[in-house]
Amino acid sequence: MKVAVAAVVAITVLVPAYSAENPGKMVYKQSCQNCHGEDGKGSNVADKFFQVQIPRLTSDRVQMHTNPELKEIILRGSGRMEPVKMGRPTLPHGKTKDLTGQQVDDVIAYVRTLAQSKK
Repeated sequence: MKVAVAAVVAITVLVPAYSAENPGKMVYKQSCQNCHGEDGKGSNVADKFFQVQIPRLTSDRVQMHTNPELKEIILRGSGRMEPVKMGRPTLPHGKTKDLTGQQVDDVIAYVRTLAQSKK
């Protein structure tokens, strides 16, 4: 019983700390991962579904964009990609929310870390 209580306390304390360190990861998981893949290296399933190769976020093509350029793509969309919404594409329309400016900045910072895993 003491071990279970200690585990719950540890999770309660550590998870918010981790999320606070990397808030962009949460946004990425809820809004980007289904199409761009867990590690930003793409998803063949999404490519087939949308009948286009979705940009690999670890690629030089994406990473060479400035933060303001990425922000514009996220907020306005690009090509066939619609503007990013929190919870999309898994939540139905009307249940998603616009990303805040801070969430966009956080997810861009997280996307920058994905390029490091490319190697």
